[in-house]
This record gives sequence, structure tokens and C-alpha cells, in this order.
Amino acid sequence: TEDRNKTATCKVTVTDDSLNRLIEFADIVMKELCVDAFDTNADGELSYAEAAEVTDLSQMVLRKKTFKTFDELQFFTGIQSIPFCYFEGIGIKSIIIPENVKTIEYGAFRNCMHLSDISIPNGLELIGNYAFCGCEKIESFTMPESVIIGSHAFEDCSMLKTINGTVNYLNQSVFAGCSSLTNISLGD
Repeated sequence: TEDRNKTATCKVTVTDDSLNRLIEFADIVMKELCVDAFDTNADGELSYAEAAEVTDLSQMVLRKKTFKTFDELQFFTGIQSIPFCYFEGIGIKSIIIPENVKTIEYGAFRNCMHLSDISIPNGLELIGNYAFCGCEKIESFTMPESVIIGSHAFEDCSMLKTINGTVNYLNQSVFAGCSSLTNISLGD
């Protein structure tokens, strides 16, 4: 007021609505697969909250499906493992692994011949046997600190040129058939 003798107050409540936002998928086939498997409120979409509640990818069947990217996997923060042979032979080109993933199991990405761009979390503890075997388009790979790498994990990654990181243990034949590998830095 002009005479400044009156005041007013109100209570403001701010809520974080970011988890209710919908994930925008780059690949329509991957969106359909995720919605079919994980859409808990049946709205035909997948929110960040719904993705965060997923703890097991095996509900989503990938066989005989064609998709190119799954960078949205990074929002599935309840997942701690990429299952046994889960992406094997899929024509995927790009994927971002969630930060909570501790293991990439046996053959998880084996023979993903088009996979060229993969982001690995820092907390990863184990790359299983044959995990990336036959992923011939991967050119460089940065290992998380103190990871254990299973046997034949990168076998026949023919375009792999550079490996960086700190490795706790290497099994046999990890880089067999990596004919382009010229730069390896695995710490002490």
C-alpha cells in the first residue's frame, strides 16, 4: 500500500517434478520395447521415475528386434548388472551404461558388430568373459578404476586402437585378435 501499513504473506511449496518427466527416446523401437516392459502407469510413455525403478532388464526381450541406440539406458539407475548375453548380436551402435552398474556379465555385448560408442560407469567392477568379443567397431575404450577383466573380453575387436584406465586384473586372451591395438595404458 502507499502508506506501507499492510503486509501479506504466503507459503510456497516447490516440488521436484523432474522424475515425472518423460524420457525422449532417440530410437522408436527401443521406446516401444521399454514402454511394453516397464510402463507401470500404462500411459504409453516411460518417465524417469519408471526407468529408475527397473532393477532387472530381463523383462525386456531384445531378440529379433532392430534398434540403433540405447543411450537412455543411463536413466535406469536401479540396474546393477548387464545380464548374460543380453545384447549379443544386436545391431546397436551407441549405449550409455548407468552409473550403478557393477558388472557386465559374460557375453553381454558379444558380436555387437556395429557398437562403436559405449560409455562405461566409473564404479564398474567386472567386465565378464567375452563381454565385448567381436565388437569390431569399437576404436577406444576407457576402463574404470580397478576393474577386473574376464578372459576374451575384447577378443576380435579388430578396430580397437586405444585402451586406457587402471585395471586390477586381466585374464587370458583379453585382447586376442585386436589387430589395430597400438596404445595401452592400464596403470601399475
